[in-house]
Amino acid sequence: MACCLIAAFLIAQAMAMLRRWAVFWGLMPVPEGEVADTIFIRISAFLRRPRVRMAAIALLLVELAGVGAWLYYDHGTHIAQLADIGWSRLHGQHVVYADMCGMNGGQSVRLVIDADGTRHRTING
Repeated sequence: MACCLIAAFLIAQAMAMLRRWAVFWGLMPVPEGEVADTIFIRISAFLRRPRVRMAAIALLLVELAGVGAWLYYDHGTHIAQLADIGWSRLHGQHVVYADMCGMNGGQSVRLVIDADGTRHRTING
């Protein structure tokens, strides 16, 4: 009988711990009338300091510049092709790109199909 009471206390302690963690991580609302420490309170207090805020903004700008440069150098051609396809669709044309390997290296073929069915082809490479 005593072991059942000990088990019940252990389970209650575990449930209280899980509830506190859920409140801390914002998975559960803070009970009314209770003042709880949450991750959002800690982050807002941390970002209230001007030097920390400026450092976070600087790091964000450096990261965005790095991601932008990576996208431009590694995927710039594909992004330009997607933009061209979208722009052409707005003007009633259907554009298809095909990448081929030829004797001179990689080539990109741009096939334009007008609304009346006329086809135009451009080879870049």
